[in-house]
Amino acid sequence: MKNRSILLEKIDKCITSGVQEGVFPGANYCLVIDDAEYYGSFGNKATHPVIEPNKLDTVYDIASLTKVVGTTTAILKLVEEGQLKLEDKVSQYLPFIDNDIVTIRHLMTHSSGYPALTPGTEEMTSVEPLLNDLRACTLEYEPDSKVVYSDVGFMYLGFIIEKITGSLPRYLKEHFFKPLNMQDTCFNHKDLVRIAPTEIFGFRGLIRGSVHDEKGFLLDGVAGHAGIYSTVKDLGIFAKMILNQGEFNGRRYLSEASIECIQKKMIPIDGDFRSIGWIVRNVSDHEVIYHTGYTGTSLLIDFEKKLAFILLSNRVHPTRTNIQIIGFRKRLEAILYENL
Repeated sequence: MKNRSILLEKIDKCITSGVQEGVFPGANYCLVIDDAEYYGSFGNKATHPVIEPNKLDTVYDIASLTKVVGTTTAILKLVEEGQLKLEDKVSQYLPFIDNDIVTIRHLMTHSSGYPALTPGTEEMTSVEPLLNDLRACTLEYEPDSKVVYSDVGFMYLGFIIEKITGSLPRYLKEHFFKPLNMQDTCFNHKDLVRIAPTEIFGFRGLIRGSVHDEKGFLLDGVAGHAGIYSTVKDLGIFAKMILNQGEFNGRRYLSEASIECIQKKMIPIDGDFRSIGWIVRNVSDHEVIYHTGYTGTSLLIDFEKKLAFILLSNRVHPTRTNIQIIGFRKRLEAILYENL
């Protein structure tokens, strides 16, 4: 096994600098490489109302990583089980959809024609206005003509999974999280002491123990686009399963065809591509799959280098106006690949 001490030292130094610069109050990481896992924990998990030191077992709201860890994984499994097809029309499952054009694949590649959001969700205090907007939502562009990153589309996917299985949280727990021993990965995590708080926001005050995303909050914490909590250790297990072509500890969770599916470039966007659920990016002259979460999270899986890198932070604590993480992610990624 290669000595990774220099790489780990530089990653640690970079994340420490991130804390000092106010990119986030604290962050945890997991690097999977050489069939081993390396972890780090930095800064504080909370600064308001009091300072709370960060720990490796801190539970983070992973925001839109829900789309890949949860929703995409569940959809692929349902395809394997023959319960749906990627080319099925969304209207087959959701009667309020007023077209026979949009497919599951369109939703999963963010090329459906639906907008990114419905209006006014930040001010909503009950779910009914959100549901009314989702039922009335119409196409804004021709499907497959471009990519518009859409929480609307993934909320629809969450509804479809719920309709087929009866419960998105239960389906994920039974098929993935429990057998993978991802003990802290779930919707509506109850261990408030270990959860890193997110924003101080409007009528909600300090958000801790309920999902940061407004739409997920209105949907009682369970949605296709956001809502899952996790730790770096749990997501390290998930990444190892994906890297190992859908197998972990002798058990198959996803087929090799499903793993190929999330790597297949389907529609271009700003120099990158969308696959089923994921972003396919070119990094260091080869392709990786990647996703981020609004709260300050990211997950990169590199099949060629046989590595994964998970960063969990609560950069929105105490306010979402802090967007330094956009540039910081690039710095950290450069350090990772320059020192392999």
